[in-house]
Amino acid sequence: MLILLSSISGYFVYQNYLERLAKEKIIEIKSHYGDWVKVFSQSKLYEKQENGFAEIGEVHEDVVLALAPMDIQSEFDTKFLIQDTNYYVDYAQVEVVEQDFEGEQNGHYLALEKDLVTREKTNLYQDNMLKIELYDSATFPILYGTESFYRIMYMGNFFDIKKEEVEVKASNLDSSIKDATYISTVQFAKYDENCSSNTCISKAKVTELLKEWQEKEIYSITEAEYLAWLNGDLRLKPGAMLITFDTENEFLQSMLHEQGFDVVNATQLTFVNNDSTTRKDTKKESVNRYVLHHNFTKEQNQKMLAGETILSQKLIRLVHVDFLVWMLKRQVLRFLIIISFMILVLVKYVEKEIVWK
Repeated sequence: MLILLSSISGYFVYQNYLERLAKEKIIEIKSHYGDWVKVFSQSKLYEKQENGFAEIGEVHEDVVLALAPMDIQSEFDTKFLIQDTNYYVDYAQVEVVEQDFEGEQNGHYLALEKDLVTREKTNLYQDNMLKIELYDSATFPILYGTESFYRIMYMGNFFDIKKEEVEVKASNLDSSIKDATYISTVQFAKYDENCSSNTCISKAKVTELLKEWQEKEIYSITEAEYLAWLNGDLRLKPGAMLITFDTENEFLQSMLHEQGFDVVNATQLTFVNNDSTTRKDTKKESVNRYVLHHNFTKEQNQKMLAGETILSQKLIRLVHVDFLVWMLKRQVLRFLIIISFMILVLVKYVEKEIVWK
């Protein structure tokens, strides 16, 4: 009897021990789960099958992944599903990161009218380094193309695929989504806090402009993205702007960066400062550009954001003068015609009187 009671007691002690281990395991698993995780050592990728998980690829160190929603209730929930895929990663190989690694540009890219299909296996790169290997072929919508690679969005992040490793086919693009038909390029005049002319710009004026840009959901792009857009290798949502500088100004660049705008030193473009926008037929040797200065008005800013040409006051005055000259010439011509007609009538009348006499 004593032996039986000891056995029963030992059983419950063991069960309590197993339950405690299970709870500790669940807590540990949950500590590795988040909306975004980073792989801290090379790991296998898995696909769920009827009899368990099968290896389908590898993910390298420092890759950031977006995870699908998951309710962890068991110590056996050790595989995390990666967002928008059928692939899983082991919890022990990842750690939670707080930053949203989709990046600002994620929402600005629109898929091209092309899909790519990888040959035999799939290699995904970031910064020219292999980051993910899939053992099978895969198909992706193309977001962005350069001379050597295509860019895609996958697992919540951007990856590049080498052009020689894929085939390209037409895709069923949703044509109802409108893309940018023009992109304004801008340059800020020299920064001067005491500015009062067209040759410089003050902090107050920059703040005023940036506030309007943010209200209109304007976003900045890189020179590479602008060139890709010109070449038809990138579709962007409306609101894109290329912000440039000719002479570096750290204060102004820092101010723009704090508000979410990047300034680029464009080396492959030649600009024409004529306060006009650019379109897809623009040549990189002659890129229209707006110059922003202290006297740049709210109305002019709105015209720039709408892709309209801003006429200078001097040009406006010339147009007005030309118009007045034209009107004067028109009135003089009308006067001469009337006088000619009156003379003709008078001549006819005189001739008639002479005949009657």
